[in-house]
Amino acid sequence: MFKSLLLPTDGSPAAEVAVRYGLDLAKALGGRVTLLTAVDLSPYVLDGGEGYLPELLEELTAEARDTLERAKALAAQAGVEAEAKLVQDRAVGSICREAAGHDLIVLGSHGRGGLVGLILGSVAWGVVRQGKVPLLLVRPDHQWTGAPRSFLLPVDGSPPSVRAVDRGLELAKALGAEVTFLHVLPPAHTRARTRWQEAVRETGRKALEAAMAAATAAGVPAHTRQEDGQPADVILQRSGDYDLLVMGTHGRGVSELWLGSVTQHVVVQASHPVLVVRP
Repeated sequence: MFKSLLLPTDGSPAAEVAVRYGLDLAKALGGRVTLLTAVDLSPYVLDGGEGYLPELLEELTAEARDTLERAKALAAQAGVEAEAKLVQDRAVGSICREAAGHDLIVLGSHGRGGLVGLILGSVAWGVVRQGKVPLLLVRPDHQWTGAPRSFLLPVDGSPPSVRAVDRGLELAKALGAEVTFLHVLPPAHTRARTRWQEAVRETGRKALEAAMAAATAAGVPAHTRQEDGQPADVILQRSGDYDLLVMGTHGRGVSELWLGSVTQHVVVQASHPVLVVRP
């Protein structure tokens, strides 16, 4: 169940968009939230600057308290039960540790372009890589118009995909949303690849059937699509027609090997909110 949401915030405009999204989502789910702000002194620990740390800590703590007060006011306005926490720690570590007691993290991404860490923001990218619970990433320019009612859920039959189907259906059922399962068949350019492609097509067909069976069992309205093309490109093209994109990760290591190359590309480039599900 998605009843306990963690909403980290640093007071930035991107974070506020995500906090508002998370509060509206929590209200639709009948859940509660924890508002989290971290005071991180590590960027200021330089040779010869230690004597200024107490003053810096006091200043940063005051700013963090102001950030939490603004977030608490938004929660009160939304009518959502909220707890506020201020910790002295690095942002990524504090978010991942606090997330252990929650069902979902809702986090803003910077959307600034360039390298992966710059596109998502270093904190968002760190949580994507290190987090253990589902993470919902919200772009700073997202226009939130209510709880998501349509999900796009790519499937390929892999264990991460199956896990994403389970969690995606759980959230869709709680919100009264409908789901579209998408399988994308990569192009074939040689005879051997054509035979491989037919095997992938059959795997995709079975994955779609299994996903539809799971949706029926969960009582969630669902549809299927099977298309040809580069998976990441097709997913991104279709995602604009839906309120929420749900992606699974491989959980096998670091960077693209950990996330999966398709998921990494989609998470970085998607213009709509993305729910990233760990295996």
